Amino acid sequence: MRIAGSLRNFSRLDEAQIKAVDIHEGLDNTLTILGSKLKANHDLREIALVKQYELTEPVECHAAQLNQVFMNILDNAIGALEEQRTSNRQPTPEIRVATRSFAFTDGRLGIEIEIADNGPGIPDEVRSQIFDPFFTTKPVGKGTGLGLSISYQIVCERHQGELTCQTAAGGGTQFEIRIPLVLDPNADSELGASLINAQNPPEPPEAPRKKETVDAP
Repeated sequence: MRIAGSLRNFSRLDEAQIKAVDIHEGLDNTLTILGSKLKANHDLREIALVKQYELTEPVECHAAQLNQVFMNILDNAIGALEEQRTSNRQPTPEIRVATRSFAFTDGRLGIEIEIADNGPGIPDEVRSQIFDPFFTTKPVGKGTGLGLSISYQIVCERHQGELTCQTAAGGGTQFEIRIPLVLDPNADSELGASLINAQNPPEPPEAPRKKETVDAP
């Protein structure tokens, strides 16, 4: 029942609507949905979850879209810890989720959501491409390469914010999501429809058929 409720809350708000919401509720719903992936399973150790919530006020946002950002980043963090979970000689796999107030350099007041893991980190040559459409390091059939690209659009364009990644080989990975407390409705584009289309890309066009040649009588 708890997961069913989280699923309803996860996608409860229409993407076109801006509403003041509790960011912690969105994070907790996402973590509940992913709960089975965090638990010990066969040869995989449990992932320790550390929550450090400091926000006390609601935030204006497209809630369903931000929930998708949380899902994409948290699911990647879980995947990054997979090898670490198979060995007791490795540090305890851990994901940390933190929220805090934030001030943009242009004077806007906002929030920062930090999602970090203590996995192997991302090599420099890969980090420079993680927000590129269709880029993925997952095996064929395991990922579309759109998750972080769409997340970047949702945060930076739809929410007039910032999405950054701090990482070092062997030193874990940390994503920072920064959005203003109040969105400027005049700056909101028609990105919603394009984001939905991006998650369901059209099939590539068929190659043109060769014209049959017929000898004239």
